Amino acid sequence: VRSTRKHWAAGVPVGGRHSRRSCRSSVACGFSGGYAIRRWPPAPLLDGTCVDQWSAYDFVLPCVFLLRSSGYPAGTAELCPNGPDSIEPFYQTVTSQAVTPITETSTIYYYSGGQLTRHSSEDRLRRQIEMFGMAFREDKAMIEAQQAVINRSPGKSMMTLSFDRSVGQFRRLIDGLIDGLIDAEAAFGRASAEGGHLP
Repeated sequence: VRSTRKHWAAGVPVGGRHSRRSCRSSVACGFSGGYAIRRWPPAPLLDGTCVDQWSAYDFVLPCVFLLRSSGYPAGTAELCPNGPDSIEPFYQTVTSQAVTPITETSTIYYYSGGQLTRHSSEDRLRRQIEMFGMAFREDKAMIEAQQAVINRSPGKSMMTLSFDRSVGQFRRLIDGLIDGLIDAEAAFGRASAEGGHLP
């Protein structure tokens, strides 16, 4: 895999033009370490040609996001609604993002991405890096604006919209992890105070 790396910037790479088709097939499920989504999102235009794109998202606790995107001939989504299985893609990209909160209002954001060597070229790598930069700048501006609103609205919960469903489900997994850590810490404190052993 040929890779590129970015730090502190945010977001899944986006860019270019998309067809008007909506997401045709989507499968989402929770697993013990996170949340997974598999779907055919609206297809991008690759060099002016409409393709079907299969995307696999994995949100892994506590703070890692993995994305694999593969392009196929138009019509593949209709033939293989549950995924392309053994069909060779036109292209395949992989990205990983790791988010590390360091204060209540700031986060270090590690990002890497790459392409399979057999699908890659210097031009495609250059375009991918350009898309990273564009997406990061857009998302950084939006995230900082959202944080400014949060700072002005202490005690208020963030409202989610229908397309935030997956984020909301992952947030509940994070909340459960935090609750588990709080419970474990409380149990440890009680055991220490009583001079006993942990349950």
